[in-house]
Amino acid sequence: MRFIHTSDWHLGKIFHRMHLTNDQEIVLEGLKDILRAERPDALIISGDIYDRAIPPVEAVDLFSNFTQDILMETGIPIIAIAGNHDSPERIHYGSKLLAEENLHIIGKSDKGYEKISLEDEYGQVDFYVIPYADPGYIKYIYQMNHIKSHDDAFREITKKILEEKTDNRSVIMAHAYVQGGNIHSESERPLSIGGTDIVSADHFKHFNYAALGHLHAPQRAGEDYIRYSGSLMKYSTSEATQKKCVYMVELDEDGQINYDEVVITPPKDVRIVKGLLEDVIEAGRSDENSHDYIRAIIEDEGALLDPMEKIRAVYPNAIAMERTFLQKQKEQDRNLAVNYENYNKMSISSLFEDFYGHVTGSEFTEDHKKVFEDITKGLERG
Repeated sequence: MRFIHTSDWHLGKIFHRMHLTNDQEIVLEGLKDILRAERPDALIISGDIYDRAIPPVEAVDLFSNFTQDILMETGIPIIAIAGNHDSPERIHYGSKLLAEENLHIIGKSDKGYEKISLEDEYGQVDFYVIPYADPGYIKYIYQMNHIKSHDDAFREITKKILEEKTDNRSVIMAHAYVQGGNIHSESERPLSIGGTDIVSADHFKHFNYAALGHLHAPQRAGEDYIRYSGSLMKYSTSEATQKKCVYMVELDEDGQINYDEVVITPPKDVRIVKGLLEDVIEAGRSDENSHDYIRAIIEDEGALLDPMEKIRAVYPNAIAMERTFLQKQKEQDRNLAVNYENYNKMSISSLFEDFYGHVTGSEFTEDHKKVFEDITKGLERG
């Protein structure tokens, strides 16, 4: 069986006040082309279809049009679960009716998971899908007071799955922070406080493949068969260096897996440019991809007149600007705050060195120190 594993579409995302719906539509058209060309046995989406619980109308239309086109043109079954950004009730609406048309959208489950079975030339493959739910919900439906964390919840859910699991090849879908995965993005929202969101990879060892969502970088979580496909697009400048893809997974007759990364190219990239303001502007004038989403790190010291306006003149979709000079100053401010209690123990020379660095953002050299000492000695002599 061949299936495409994807997740974290975040349809309706607003990125630094810019609506990404048009970009997302173009990316999904590219995914349609992949599905038409490859004709896999299924498309699975491991949560965070939308960016928020009440998505904008255009995001709902985008998902509806995508699923309708794929089902009507190719008949490829689609299996999707709710993520922590989705509303379980809204995602789940009409799920039984949609399942009859091979669109399996599981937003919630009164047993914590659902089983969806598909056939290939070697027999049946069982997809055990776990929509995102807070541990409190699993505690309630199972009536188990010891469930306090996501790991507790997954332990009990997978126990119940194993009670009915057969020797069929199997895939488990979940939206969680699984041990062994690494957070690489500012846009990955914590699932809980204090580490109670971390789920052990051991819960997935009885399945041939674990199709995970939540972390935005494509990666494995401990074992090679436990994988995050990553987000469909870059949703943070911290993701600027990441490669976005979907996984083409092949499950053979014996349940062994092979996978390929199919790279997804958005119409606009997310990039970081760095240098003096004049150099950044000059580079932007000849940049063939100047329409990308740009975070500019400007290294000039001192005051600048309307730097962001000048940057946007060559990079119209610039989303943020940082000044290394100001960042250095903030760091010095923090150091000054730390040293405040020790000021009465510091020499005049050390105090002035701190003051000089705070005001100028420059190093107080040995030459500076010698000049300062000569001045203070002259003042002391009167």
